[in-house]
Amino acid sequence: MSDSLLLPPKEAGSFKQIVRCYEMKQYKKGLKTADGILKKFPNHGETLAMKGLIINASSDNLAGGGGGGGAASSLASVEAKKAEAYDLVRLGLKHDLKSHVCWHVYGLLYRSDRNYNQAIKCYLNALRQDPENTNILRDLSMLQIQMRDIKGYAETRQKLFGIRTNSRFNWISFAIGQHLNGNHEMAVEVLNAYHTTLDTSGPNGGPKFSSDLEKYEHGELLLYRAMVLEEGNLFDEALAHLDTCEPLAVDHVGLKEQRARLLLKAGRNAEAEEMYQILVEFQPESHSYHDGLRASMGLPPSTRPDANGGAATSSTPEQIERMTALYAELRDEHPKCSAVQRIPLDFLPVGTQFKTRLLAYVRRRLTRGIPSLFSDLKGLYVHAAKAAVIEALFLEIEESLKKSELFPEASADDMREAPSTLLWTYIYLAQHFDRMNDTPRALAYADAALKHTPTVIDLYLVKAKILKHAGDPVSSALLADMARSMDLADRYLNTICVKKLLRAGHQKQAENTIMLFTRGTGPDDSKHKTAEELSRATQRNLYDMQCSWYEIECGACHERQGELGKALKKYVAVTKHYADITEDQFDFHTYCVRKMTLRSYVEMLRMEDRLHREKAYRRGASGAIRVYVKLHDKKPSGAGGAGVLGAVVRPHARAADIAGRNADGAPLDPDDPNLTPAERKRIKQKLRKAEAKAASKEEKAASKDGTPSTKDDDPDGAQLASTDNPLGEATKIVSMLQQHAPSHVETHLLAFEVYMRSGKAILALQAAKQAVRLSPESPATHRNVCAMFVACERLFAQWDAEKPAEGEKPAVAAARAAQRGTVREVYALERDEMLPKGTGMLDRLEAYNASYLEAHGTLSLAQRSAAGEVLHRMHTPTDWGAAPLTGASRSDSARARGVELMCSADASSSLADRLDALDTLRGVLGTADAHVSSFLSASLQAFPYARCFGGSYELPEEQRPSSTDA
Repeated sequence: MSDSLLLPPKEAGSFKQIVRCYEMKQYKKGLKTADGILKKFPNHGETLAMKGLIINASSDNLAGGGGGGGAASSLASVEAKKAEAYDLVRLGLKHDLKSHVCWHVYGLLYRSDRNYNQAIKCYLNALRQDPENTNILRDLSMLQIQMRDIKGYAETRQKLFGIRTNSRFNWISFAIGQHLNGNHEMAVEVLNAYHTTLDTSGPNGGPKFSSDLEKYEHGELLLYRAMVLEEGNLFDEALAHLDTCEPLAVDHVGLKEQRARLLLKAGRNAEAEEMYQILVEFQPESHSYHDGLRASMGLPPSTRPDANGGAATSSTPEQIERMTALYAELRDEHPKCSAVQRIPLDFLPVGTQFKTRLLAYVRRRLTRGIPSLFSDLKGLYVHAAKAAVIEALFLEIEESLKKSELFPEASADDMREAPSTLLWTYIYLAQHFDRMNDTPRALAYADAALKHTPTVIDLYLVKAKILKHAGDPVSSALLADMARSMDLADRYLNTICVKKLLRAGHQKQAENTIMLFTRGTGPDDSKHKTAEELSRATQRNLYDMQCSWYEIECGACHERQGELGKALKKYVAVTKHYADITEDQFDFHTYCVRKMTLRSYVEMLRMEDRLHREKAYRRGASGAIRVYVKLHDKKPSGAGGAGVLGAVVRPHARAADIAGRNADGAPLDPDDPNLTPAERKRIKQKLRKAEAKAASKEEKAASKDGTPSTKDDDPDGAQLASTDNPLGEATKIVSMLQQHAPSHVETHLLAFEVYMRSGKAILALQAAKQAVRLSPESPATHRNVCAMFVACERLFAQWDAEKPAEGEKPAVAAARAAQRGTVREVYALERDEMLPKGTGMLDRLEAYNASYLEAHGTLSLAQRSAAGEVLHRMHTPTDWGAAPLTGASRSDSARARGVELMCSADASSSLADRLDALDTLRGVLGTADAHVSSFLSASLQAFPYARCFGGSYELPEEQRPSSTDA
């Protein structure tokens, strides 16, 4: 029998002390005690495991002291300590495989590294040895709810409840598990049973509370019970419960909101209307209350544009009349309320009444100088007729103010308006014409406003936005910097300025600007810190604050400048922030149940489930995928290339991008294809030794108090970008997007790019089909579908031309043939479903392209350009028109028609569409082609200030900041 199974009493007491030291974070003392036991019992598995756990915890502390990009002084030691911790725990398991302690510790190690699936497996193994260990069951339940294994969580909480029925925490957690698992009736029964265990010696036979806190917690529990009933569609029971618990609830507003919602769901509209009237009286500015009130009256609940900018549900004349009367009454009751004045503008049809209400609404806001007036009315612009009425009204207001200093329809005896009213009219008109893509008139009104009162900061931001839309990010950044310089204490102005500087390509100036509001980089700090130290402190502080907007914009700036390593570092930082936010849930799984904030806890879990659909995450993840794809494309075709599938979508790499030698010809890059395997191995060994030596020097140079150096060991992202498998890293992020954001077409467009380059035809086909389902009009979707069919035809031709390898086993050849047969079968089914019938692939693709052009060609230049590119490439013998595509002969007239479509810009073509078409023309025809020059000249005439077309805006000297690096 191993001596790990039993310790003498003295050592057993010491082992308990090790556990206490770990819990109290006394790691040195715990290690010393463990070493003392291991001197006498070197094979004691549980002590070995606890020693590994303590070493791992101390390494986590060391890693936590570094900066956002990792600390060079601690990186090597952290990795070494973690490896030692795992070795010790595995050794402990080897000596005591049936110890629940060893398995539990092994799970804790995996949990600390966020490898939750392995941790759950370890906990389950521990429970096989000790099925009723509450500590292991509790840890397992936390991981299960973290990983959203709701069924497993409900079962684990039921086991814990059965072991300890006298714990309030176990009662409530058991109910939550049943609720989340969809078993609402069981959850209600558990809550009812728990209620019977409470002391009912209070007033009127209710619970007895010793403090206000207990009363609040009980009120939250009662409202949570109502929430469970509501989600179980037990509306009448929930309403009866709210009537009963109303005297005990502390959140009276939440109770009224829930009652109104339940009455509406139960079809008791008259009572719901009465309740929503009470809520509107309480808070008339709440649009959600107004939506509920209209729904209870049988009126359209929403009058605002939908999420895609489309018009809201149309209303009948009778409904409009009823809503008009309703809001006329509400205006009398709440004359100062903005919502009751703004909402009618959404549902009123264009006419005299709409214009009257609009004038009444804007008059007060122009007089008071409300900067957000345009943002407030922007939703009306989805209706072209209402946009025209707004334009006519504001021009009329401008003319009236200039002539008489009065609003239209005002009497001569009314008080004259202040000069600032005309100023804010100019500002609105500048924003209006910018929205209508009339840049000259927008700039004219912006300049008129600046001439009127040049000290208003908002004017510079408005003009900066106009120039951004006109295609001049540099002048836009200068104006934003001018606005910032007028109020140096305003963080918002600093943020806007930094964002515009990054979009203009001025990364260093943007960093110096944002440095004014980061910790440790103030004027006093700059006196005794070098520029590199200040930059490092700025980047670390921004990472610690999870400043995603900066990292996304900075990453995009580096990506545009071709600095892929720096761009990747910023994009990956964004994805890490969201991983940290997900990890932070652990702090709430027990806290919220103890504090009885159960409704907020359930909403938090659901918010976390939607977390990776957030725009910031999608932008960061998309940027990282794009950079990984570019890193893959820079590799020579022999170095992990994409083969036939990737060749169709791969851009051409410049020779300078793939050069891997320095001036004297010595190899520097271990991925250099010119190196032999032995040379590549030696270079990698030397690089590892150099990194370890540098890390050792940094560790010696650390401060005396033991705080690790904050020096970033990879400031340019070179190590991050030097991955041997960029497509593998991109695939991990694509999988996250496909799991959490499958309703966004960009997810599937990126997945297509990655899978095509990885040679995964079926997955690429699946991504293309999903993109077509979500956005059939998307130009990128159309290009991808056509490219996919071309690539697959070439792939199958290559398979047909392959000869059996010498010495290949028949079983291997048969398995490969079966797999390829399956691919061909799936491809044929999807091809016949998506493409029109024809005699050859070229004919079918041409018919598919023609149907796309007919269906979507009138939308914008982007659709016509995509169809033109496909047509041109299909009829180019050196491009998609090469063998093995079959069908009609290649036609010069078809290529000319393709060029015509790519150049078919008109007055409605946006700046972004023209830029995309220009890139397409350059990629298809080359930069020196006459069509490219002609298109560029025409685009410059349409957008004379767009720098991407060679234009610019000459900013007056008085509108420039006094000093700038731009």
